[in-house]
Amino acid sequence: LPFPGNSLRSDLLVVGPKIYSDAAFRTKKVPGLPPGDVATGVGIYISLPSEQGEINIQIQASASSTSTPLQAESIALASAANIASRLNIMHATFLTDCLTLTKCAALTNTLDPSIP
Repeated sequence: LPFPGNSLRSDLLVVGPKIYSDAAFRTKKVPGLPPGDVATGVGIYISLPSEQGEINIQIQASASSTSTPLQAESIALASAANIASRLNIMHATFLTDCLTLTKCAALTNTLDPSIP
């Protein structure tokens, strides 16, 4: 596998829990959103290996509109990390289509106990 924050040829190379996140910047396709309004669409897909095969979790959510696509992708990744923490998913690989965000996230110290 490449170092964290770099492109990956195939997610099939990843062993263990995989958590995918994606965002839709300024989307109008949100249930209950008033006509003419926009929001940030958030998609999270979690794939957990298990003895019985694989457990898959799909989450579709929305958030307030953001100023940039990078902010939208950040909301999606932060939401995915929060959900993984609450579900006690350990040693997961987070996958996103935003290389800028991936490189930034790879620079943080994830072993710092003050970071939730």
